[in-house]
Amino acid sequence: MQKQKTFRSKAFLDFIRAKRCQVCGKPPPSHAHHEPFKRGFMGGKAPDTFTIAMCWRCHRRRHDVGFGFWMDKTPHEIIAKNMLEYMGKILLLEADLETLDVLTEVIRQND
Repeated sequence: MQKQKTFRSKAFLDFIRAKRCQVCGKPPPSHAHHEPFKRGFMGGKAPDTFTIAMCWRCHRRRHDVGFGFWMDKTPHEIIAKNMLEYMGKILLLEADLETLDVLTEVIRQND
């Protein structure tokens, strides 16, 4: 049986590193912390999509203490938000100008 390849994306990691720390809010650049994507995961790094932006202090604490120090959101909630935000950016890049105009109008109406 062939080993499944783990998803890697420099563009996605750059997107994460450009975000504020998603634990304490410190401005970028951030580390892209790979969060284990299943219980008991060992022997490899999680896919790049399972990353959270963390300043070096929070990143160190995550490895030393675990995620109990920032329980206002679960790591998987943050990961899902990051993936949706990134996918939205890609979709916007591929959208035509008419679609962008419609989206801009919808956003203005909802502000």
